[in-house]
Amino acid sequence: MLKEKEHKCSSSPDKFSTLCTAAMKADGARITTPRLEVIKLLGQSLKPLSPQEILDKLKKISIAIDLASIYRILKYLESLKLIHQIGQNGAYFPCLHSNCSNLLHLVIRCSKCDSVKELHLPKSIQQPLEKFIEEKLSKDFSKVLTIEGDCGNC
Repeated sequence: MLKEKEHKCSSSPDKFSTLCTAAMKADGARITTPRLEVIKLLGQSLKPLSPQEILDKLKKISIAIDLASIYRILKYLESLKLIHQIGQNGAYFPCLHSNCSNLLHLVIRCSKCDSVKELHLPKSIQQPLEKFIEEKLSKDFSKVLTIEGDCGNC
């Protein structure tokens, strides 16, 4: 059943931060204060954050950064498969799985409170669904599928 693979990606900020730092070091990237602050915000947030929300939160704690830099940081973290983009406002949330690029993610987003749950589909569902999507679209498709509705806690 799907529930056994369910988790909240933002439930472990320390694990997310460690995963990001290790991935950036392995990629030869500099570990800068702005990058660390963006990672910290994403890891601590209970909902996906838009680039503008990240900028607003960083300005409140006196981190000097512009919106273009936040976009660059987010795109870089996304290229390392450390975060996912979701929703119409382009909000981002962390993924804690080191083998993320090989997985098809099903994201359940609450339309009332913006909370997200990420489910990893069993291979018996994932493989036929990927094949279907590849046949209908292309081999280069987003590995994040989103379903929106009421989380049941609102």
